[in-house]
Amino acid sequence: MRNAGHERDQLNLSPAGQHVAYFGDWNIAGSQIGDNTRRVLEREVGALKWERLAVTAWHIETEGLPPKPGTDRRYADGRPQR
Repeated sequence: MRNAGHERDQLNLSPAGQHVAYFGDWNIAGSQIGDNTRRVLEREVGALKWERLAVTAWHIETEGLPPKPGTDRRYADGRPQR
């Protein structure tokens, strides 16, 4: 199956309402990946209970984690990762 030009495996999906816990980078790309994954899964099975375990704003503020360095090559202006 293809989605937005990316290969993805066939999934044996659980019914709607299942709890999904995930980890993601704290930057634009990390948020977009999580948002897209949720959209794709919910399109297939319906609403899910979605929880981001890490990295969260709490981790950044409490643990003092630094942002991901570098720029985001997906954008023409090479904006920094945030």
